[in-house]
Amino acid sequence: MSDAVALFKSIDDLLERILSLDFHKDLIQENHVDLQKLQRKIKWHLPLEPLPVIIPNIEKYHTSFFSLFMVECLESITQDKYDSMSMPHHALPVSGNIRGVFGNITLSLDLEEHEYLTGDLVCLCITKANLAITRKDNTQVKIESKHDKAQASPGAKLLHLLDRNGIVSTLGFVSSVKKNRIVVKILLYPPKFVTPETCSHKDLDRLSAIQQKFRTILNPKTPGHANSGSEHKSGTSEWYIAKLSSLTTILREFNALCMMKQMPLRNLLLKFEPMDNTCTQPNTCTKLLLNFKIPDALKRTLESKYNSGQLCAISNSLNQSGISLIQGPPGTGKTTTIIGIISVILYALTPISSKKNDYKKIVQSFDTFHIKHPWYFQDESDDVGGYFDDLRNEDYGYDYDRIYNIYDSLNSTQRKRCNNIKIDFKGKNTRRILICAPSNAAVDEIVKRLVATDGGIFDSNGNKYKPTVTRVGPNFHEDLIEYSLNTKVDKWFSKNDSLQIKDEKSMNFKRASIAKDILLNSEIVCSTLSGCGSKELYGLANCFDTLIIDEATQAVELSTLIPLNLGCKRAILVGDPCQLSATVCSKAAIQLNYEQSLFKRLQLCGYPVNFLKLQYRMDPQITRFPSMYFYKNQLINADESDSRRHLGWRMFPLLRPTVFYAIDSQESRSDTSYVNEMEVELVCQLLEIIIEILLSVPGMTQDEIKQKIAVISPYSAQVDILKSTIYERIKMFHNPPTLTPEESKATQIYISTVDGFQGMEKDIIIFSAVRTKYVGNRKAINAKIEDLTTPSILTIDKEPHDPKSLEQFQKLMESYLEKSKSNPPDLDSNVNDASFISDRRRINVAITRARNNLFIVGNPRYLLDHRHWYALYNHYAKTGALFICHTINNQLKRNFLKNWIVDYIKRAPAEYEEFLKDRQLKGFMEKLV
Repeated sequence: MSDAVALFKSIDDLLERILSLDFHKDLIQENHVDLQKLQRKIKWHLPLEPLPVIIPNIEKYHTSFFSLFMVECLESITQDKYDSMSMPHHALPVSGNIRGVFGNITLSLDLEEHEYLTGDLVCLCITKANLAITRKDNTQVKIESKHDKAQASPGAKLLHLLDRNGIVSTLGFVSSVKKNRIVVKILLYPPKFVTPETCSHKDLDRLSAIQQKFRTILNPKTPGHANSGSEHKSGTSEWYIAKLSSLTTILREFNALCMMKQMPLRNLLLKFEPMDNTCTQPNTCTKLLLNFKIPDALKRTLESKYNSGQLCAISNSLNQSGISLIQGPPGTGKTTTIIGIISVILYALTPISSKKNDYKKIVQSFDTFHIKHPWYFQDESDDVGGYFDDLRNEDYGYDYDRIYNIYDSLNSTQRKRCNNIKIDFKGKNTRRILICAPSNAAVDEIVKRLVATDGGIFDSNGNKYKPTVTRVGPNFHEDLIEYSLNTKVDKWFSKNDSLQIKDEKSMNFKRASIAKDILLNSEIVCSTLSGCGSKELYGLANCFDTLIIDEATQAVELSTLIPLNLGCKRAILVGDPCQLSATVCSKAAIQLNYEQSLFKRLQLCGYPVNFLKLQYRMDPQITRFPSMYFYKNQLINADESDSRRHLGWRMFPLLRPTVFYAIDSQESRSDTSYVNEMEVELVCQLLEIIIEILLSVPGMTQDEIKQKIAVISPYSAQVDILKSTIYERIKMFHNPPTLTPEESKATQIYISTVDGFQGMEKDIIIFSAVRTKYVGNRKAINAKIEDLTTPSILTIDKEPHDPKSLEQFQKLMESYLEKSKSNPPDLDSNVNDASFISDRRRINVAITRARNNLFIVGNPRYLLDHRHWYALYNHYAKTGALFICHTINNQLKRNFLKNWIVDYIKRAPAEYEEFLKDRQLKGFMEKLV
């Protein structure tokens, strides 16, 4: 690309970059970020820069996003190489042809079943027969071939082709699959973006070697060709293929970038123009103030059931076309607000936009586009049918003996680009809603709410009912199978005589037609963001009245473009930028703000945000810190959140609504993760006490207890050791051997990473922080845990305190809380937290999952060196919620907590008598004493 930078127009623009990557040199895991090196790897002509907040035009949008998109692609492919690359398989080249800078090779696999799908990225290896290829661990494993049918050992499942000697390798793109025959696209000639700055002579040497090998396929007379009869002679080349990654989501994101010019809402992504909001005072909004009419009964129902912030969000979102932002902090009812928006849209009596509801809208024809662009329509669950059988017989008239000069590409010659895709449309006029989320789990949660037994949304009479919902895409929850599009299509065929359709191509076309009709007759269609680029939904462009994206802050902006390209004139983004953002593999991309969501970027541009401030989930003591620290004291407790004070066992010192258990523990490394066995021990002891107390509550069953508790940690290795220890140690979690794995999982408490638990909630949360390695003030290394807080702090482990000290501490706490309300921290700067555990969004998620009790287990030596953890620890200390665990010789006694309870009862007989009066604590106390 020149400095003027033309817009990206086709998938080939992306494939030129990806297929130019060197398998050995470029796909290497790096321990540190080197932006100049990354720039050379992705062959980008400009220095890598942070993603801007305000983007003036589409050209700048393309250049800003594409470079970081390629950096993330590079890291994602590299991780797949090391984590999940398949074993190589012998492949026989059948035919080939050249299209522009690409070569297309038809390969025949000597396998009845294989894993290759359209849209896969593969590594092609051309080498001598029986050449052993070195794995990552230096074990020698023979490639599966016709000459040696011996399979590799089970330990060689993930084979990395790292030995460069005697091997010519290139990346390839699977463009078609039919049975055991696949068509792979490879890069033969340097693309026009290649310059001396972006491409080295070694890169060109590699292309030259690949071109030499490709000539043997083009020329049937060349030794080694399938038709020459000499393909297996000693010393001739053999071809091998190994699956590296799936590019389906990557291709859909890039395609959305290419099509941005046709997006109805594109201008709103490029510049911000202030909009007039009908409802400017959410604090006093008690009515739905809409620019259109809805049934009176529905209006009364919503106004009686929704709070002022939710009503304001509904009104502001629907009174205008364009993009609306709704920020829903934990427990504020953002899904409930979505339900209200859906109800209003489906039962509006007049058009809900300033223009008439005049869909010139349109269902794309599936046939020719499906055949010409099978990569775009490929889902992992599809049985792909390619139509490339005739390639082996075609003669394209190439000069097989000509050797093209690879190095001509260093001149400024221009190459002809691919033409834009043009698609015909036909009309259909129906009001329907598309709801998306980044993950399958998030989509499933929405579907569950929409199809709830008592009804998901409100009808025109204000009564709950189940709308017609269709779930698009694979990997849905088994309870939702009846709402799956594929299930509905199968059901249609089971009721109709499909035996008359014997041709596979006709059957596929008929299924696509039935799927289209099912979607057009659905009131609500649900899909992941990536799923909106699937064959089913891509054909329904401009057929949706409104797009709603839940968990919009958990997606990178290019993922959000995929559904936006379906032509909606109104998009409502719902999320919380104060919680976890999208999962991005590349540290460099994160450093350059690529993980930033469209929601966050628009917010930074000054876009108005509808803030839901009334929270219903958490106990007020749990809410206090996140409201003060992350939401500038805007989060308010609803009356319902204070109704749990009747839980008598929460007055017990160890089980108050919030307790920080400070322990001088030690971490250890586990591969790429961390574990802390002393924290595991403390978590188990705490769990045993909680379970014993809850079992003493009249009418409480073991199954109910299991549903109330979750244990979470930032690190996957800690989650693994927590699971194994808890399930083995606590008798209630022992399962009969007759249970299936699914049944066994259903009978356990929930133990998960923090990231995996976002969006979920439980009555009781135990959080294990894990990290302990101190990196801050050296004076604190040898200090005792209790010395890390000032003497004026009263801790739970020293209770009961004398009245005078307690009175002084009460004044200290009141002063701290008053100051926190008047002077909240400024966390608005768009700066990424460098450490995984110190990411404020991850902390926020971790401490806002609990309804009744939040117990944090951590080592303050490490945590106090991080700004956000210091604030949290300081808050718990100054509000009397700190319990210091005393260890002996770096060990925590097996019954440390129970022993503490016995000692406490001896020190506080009056409190003990009060505990005996509570029916929830009485049984536990009597049993313990």
